[in-house]
Amino acid sequence: EHRALSQKLFYLVGPPAFKAPQDLPLEWLTAQRWVAYSGDLPLIGTFFRQHSGTAPRILPVLTVPDLRSVARAVEQGLGLSVLPDFLAEARGREGRLSLLSGRLNLSKEAWFMSCRENDVRRFRLEGLVSALSHLD
Repeated sequence: EHRALSQKLFYLVGPPAFKAPQDLPLEWLTAQRWVAYSGDLPLIGTFFRQHSGTAPRILPVLTVPDLRSVARAVEQGLGLSVLPDFLAEARGREGRLSLLSGRLNLSKEAWFMSCRENDVRRFRLEGLVSALSHLD
């Protein structure tokens, strides 16, 4: 069984107290250091294409294996990145990251939770599904 939890939304993020120009010009974005979770730059690339109409012409200063590691690297001041709302918003409220954009709709996809049908009742996952569905 699988259930859609929420739409995938993202933020452009920077280190704590980092300031960015309001309109995020392409020249400025290209000059920044970037942290990614893949050399293919899936999230950063989509952001660049939606924001400026061009593919990014950047090499990340650091590529790490997962988005939590990206968040930690940005928190440490290693560069900018694009993170899902569930990783960015709390860190932004806590002052651990700067949210440099509003919520970005970079995908038409949703976040899903999947499990075996029998496990939903067996492990009382309904409450978890409900809680995760209301993270907005």
